[in-house]
Formats: sequence, C-alpha cells, structure tokens
Amino acid sequence: MLNKLLRPGTQKLTATLLFALFVAALVAAFRFYPMGSALPLELQVAGKFHPLFLHLPIGFLLGALVLDFCNGPLRRHDAAVTLLLWLGFISGMQAVLAGYFLGLGGGYVKDTLAWHLWSGISVPVLTFLTLIAKLHHQQKQPLMSTTLYRAPLLSTAAAIMIAGHFGGTMTHGDILTDLKKLSNRAPATSGAEAVVNLSLYDAVIAPLMESKCVSCHGIDKQKGDLQLHTPAAMLKAGESGKPATVPGKSAESESVLRILLPTGHDDHMPPENKAQLTAPELEILQWWIDNGASPDLKVGDPSIPSTLREKITALMVAPVITGPGAPGPEGAPGPSAAPAPAPAPAPAPA
Repeated sequence: MLNKLLRPGTQKLTATLLFALFVAALVAAFRFYPMGSALPLELQVAGKFHPLFLHLPIGFLLGALVLDFCNGPLRRHDAAVTLLLWLGFISGMQAVLAGYFLGLGGGYVKDTLAWHLWSGISVPVLTFLTLIAKLHHQQKQPLMSTTLYRAPLLSTAAAIMIAGHFGGTMTHGDILTDLKKLSNRAPATSGAEAVVNLSLYDAVIAPLMESKCVSCHGIDKQKGDLQLHTPAAMLKAGESGKPATVPGKSAESESVLRILLPTGHDDHMPPENKAQLTAPELEILQWWIDNGASPDLKVGDPSIPSTLREKITALMVAPVITGPGAPGPEGAPGPSAAPAPAPAPAPAPA
C-alpha cells in the first residue's frame, strides 16, 4: 500500500489535488475578504501564524536546492529532495493563506504589500511545478535531463528571495535605503562645533522617532494611518483625526498624550512590550513641540535652557535606549531592563 502511494504517478495526482484546493481557497479569500475588509476573529488568529509558517518553506526549498546540486551522478539524495519539495509545497501554501489574512489588518504600504503578496503566491505555484517536473523526471530517468525540474527549482529560489526582501521591508525597513544613507552620510565634525550646528530635530527627535516609533509609523508601515518619520509627517493626523504634533502645544499633541497614558492602557504608546521614552527624552520632545516643533532649531540656540541642553548633549553622547522596559520617574529603566551595577569603591590609600 505504501509503495503504491509513493509511486510518482500517485504523488503527482495528490499534488495536483492539493494545488487545486489551494487555488480554490485563495480565490475564496480574494472574493469574500478583499483588501480593506474586516475579518472574523478566527481568520485574524490564523493570520498571526504567518511569521511561523513563512520560515518553513524557505528552509525546505533552499535545502532541496542545495541537496539537488550535491546529488552527484548516483542521485543519492533524490528521495530527500522530493520530500523537501513536498514539505516546502505544503508549508508554502499555508504561509500564503495566513499571510493574506495578516495583510488585511492594514498598516502596510500598498505597493510593498502587493509585491510581497504576489511574489509570495508565486512560491507555492513554482514549487508545485518543480515537484511535478521532479516526479515526472523520476518516471522517465535517465532518459530526461535534470534541467526539466532544475529550472523551476531555481525560479522558486529566486521568488523566495524577492518575497523575503519585500517582507523584510514591511517589518524592518528597506535595507537598500539604509545602505544609501550609509553611503551618503556626511563626515563627522568635531567637538562643540558639531553639537552647536546640529538641529535639535536631527540630534534627538529624529533618532528618538527612529528607535521607538518609526517601526510602526514610518514609510514601510503606518499603523493607524500615522507616520512619524519626518517633521512634516508628524504634523498630520492618523485614524484618530487628531494631529500627532501641534506646534506650540504639546498638551494638545496626540503623540504626547498617548505617551503620557498609563503603560497598561490600550492606547499608550509605544506599546507596553516596546522600549519606552525616558524622562529626559519626553522632556526634550515636549519642549521642542511647545517651542514650535521647528526642524531647523539648532542645539546651540540661546532659547534652549542650559539644563535642557545638558540633557540633549547627554542623549547625543549616549544613544536612546532601544531595549524593552518602561522608564521610571527619572528615566531609569523599568522592571524588565535591569540597571547597571554600581562601580566598586576605590581602595583607600595605605
């Protein structure tokens, strides 16, 4: 019975039936839950399994590629390659369906999401073609060239790379943009001149937004239709309809109001499991907004109080904290971020 099930012809039929079910499920998802529609709780939970499923086909299919090219003339790894293709095919279909439901939650750039979606769909499609070609090759071997299934196998690997790039862009930002920033970075100036000539936004506010806000409210992801990656974006409103920053009025700025909410509150920002603003960071942000939220205000501007400038300089020397843990009343790390041990006292002279 097992031998019969393992015959290439039986496997081809099984793969075709599974692929037909996958296509039917995908068409139903597009038909009944188009982009922007609300999902029932069950499908929302299913979508959250996408990060778990997506790594499986990557490992299986790239493993199949490596093993196949290490097969040698005796084809020692043929059975293992076929098994990995099967595993990659099944897990790839699951990853696509879960990913589609996760994408309906919103907060992503439409073009990037579309590229990730369609390149992701191409992975199980190309894996299906590779598997069928591989099984057909096993039936006709040695009369048929291995190129028959290696061509779609290499195409599958390329599709994985493309889908992975756009997926990474959605969650971590575009690495190509970061590389461009590195190549265009201006040479550092020295000492007090560098501090005085820097704008307060570039020195503190932009790094603060980048480390604690932009991962969810930037170019690649806009939760609540809110962006905080530029001074102009910070002036706009998100889904709440209230501007994130009101120049001259930090007490009316939605971003500050959310920060000041209790850490356990549903609307508190950043979320409880993310790095929180320290007291000096919050003080500088509020002062900057209260004084017009200008992106051109220099660190050396005489309107900045000397005590505040000291905190600005300290933050420029010691980068913002990016680990988890809410700040204490004076900016000390919270319960999940252990403070550094106190230095040992110097020995008394003899």
